[in-house]
Amino acid sequence: MTIEQAITHRFTIARLGEKVFFQLRLPRDSRRVIGVEYDVRKTSGEETPYVSLVFDPDGDPYFKRNTNKLIGRLSLQNRGCEGLFYQGDLIEDHNKAQYEGIHAQLFSPEPWMHSRKREEIDFNVSSGVVEGFFEDANFGQYEYVGLEYEVFLYLWIEKCVA
Repeated sequence: MTIEQAITHRFTIARLGEKVFFQLRLPRDSRRVIGVEYDVRKTSGEETPYVSLVFDPDGDPYFKRNTNKLIGRLSLQNRGCEGLFYQGDLIEDHNKAQYEGIHAQLFSPEPWMHSRKREEIDFNVSSGVVEGFFEDANFGQYEYVGLEYEVFLYLWIEKCVA
């Protein structure tokens, strides 16, 4: 029998292009990494008057597509193995509620528990430490002045039950 568990790590980005190295300690009974989720939350910064590109402004109001924003690149590796087991771009999805005309005026439902669906990974861990690297991609350069934000990383693992 196995149990799924999420390990949470949070770090702050305070400058454009900032690079962050971090380590996640895994429980001793961890068997494998099964997924990654993330969320990004603004902590400070003033909005500037910036107009996001909207395609086909005269068409169907539920078919307007906005460009997604690249937040940065995340890389993860297990200390005992060569190479990366995960590398991907973190994006701010501006189209996650597209085609849904069911929004109430005060409540906007979100499709996932955090900002994005869990990305499935199947990687057997050999040591109890996962090393990570995040590089900001000048996120919010044109939309904010003095933007600081936090990245919440959720690493899903599968544990053995004795």
